Amino acid sequence: MVTGTDDGVVQDAAVEGAREALEDAIVDWRRQHPGVHPSRTAKRPGPNPYWRDTVTPDLYFKPDVVDSQTYTVCWRGVVSPVVCTAGARLCY
Repeated sequence: MVTGTDDGVVQDAAVEGAREALEDAIVDWRRQHPGVHPSRTAKRPGPNPYWRDTVTPDLYFKPDVVDSQTYTVCWRGVVSPVVCTAGARLCY
């Protein structure tokens, strides 16, 4: 499981930032595993809150943003209006 988290003023910006952070994390993973070519599927990540210990169910924005390779969850932040974590499973 690989994840990336970002925040924003609006949900679209936070989703985009989280997905970019996920792509950066996958690039780092590939550097650490040269020659490995995993398949990638969407996997619901746990939240990675910046200023909270946990994210309660009432804080989540719905619906989640999902495609075949990335699953993104968003919630109301403490400092930022929206925080999102994007996740993917890499299998080899």
